[in-house]
Amino acid sequence: MQRFEQRIALVTGAGSGIGAAIAQRLAQEGASVVVADSDLSAAAAVAASLEAQGQGAFAIGLDVTSSEDIAGAIERVRVRHGRLDALVNNAGIHHGGSFEDTDMAQWRRLMAVNVEGTMGLSLAALPLLKAAGRPTAVVNLSSISGLGGDFGQAAYATSKGAVTHLTRSMALDLAKFGIRVNAVCPGSVRTPMFDAAIANLDPAKVEEAFARAYPMGRIAQPAEIAAAVAFLASDDASFVNGVNLPVDGGLTAHNGAPRFDG
Repeated sequence: MQRFEQRIALVTGAGSGIGAAIAQRLAQEGASVVVADSDLSAAAAVAASLEAQGQGAFAIGLDVTSSEDIAGAIERVRVRHGRLDALVNNAGIHHGGSFEDTDMAQWRRLMAVNVEGTMGLSLAALPLLKAAGRPTAVVNLSSISGLGGDFGQAAYATSKGAVTHLTRSMALDLAKFGIRVNAVCPGSVRTPMFDAAIANLDPAKVEEAFARAYPMGRIAQPAEIAAAVAFLASDDASFVNGVNLPVDGGLTAHNGAPRFDG
């Protein structure tokens, strides 16, 4: 299925994990993908892999906390393509920690990347999204932590809650331009960031805990998140706007009551 044939998509944080999977999925469906990451070598490797498969891609280094990087990235897209059909704000970081242990430097860094990065790049990309001459889409990456509280995630959950509400506000304000804005809210996903977060824990206990917590008995793979992003960015979701879509195997369907079924 070539839902993105002759479409231009910019994906941030695309050098690894979920972002790389999103870039791969959009390219497979025909998009010319701008692979953006703060690690240019990682972005270049992903872009080279896509090109080797006969898919259109090019890499740019992009720190979403840098206004200079944002301006430079948007200018490169403008010069090369003149428009943007889909923007995927995937770049994000994670720091765990309870409220009383919150480090304010980490708090500010989380807000700068997860919230201000999403806001700043979206604002800068707006002229290119308007220039497409057809309905366009923005997909933000939030989290189920942005839909409800988490133990030991005070700063991270706050940052993703901001992305959740930013998504709604963007959807309302940009609909008049034919720009839809939605968010994907993953649960836990098997990525390098997830592996780093559990590095100091007992792997067997971690697997057991997640298998019990998630109704489907496991956590997600990056490709499963990418599939949801591709749907929201495509014309198949032409009347879907302002949605924060949990992709969590049913975790947030649970009301929190204890289980007695073994």
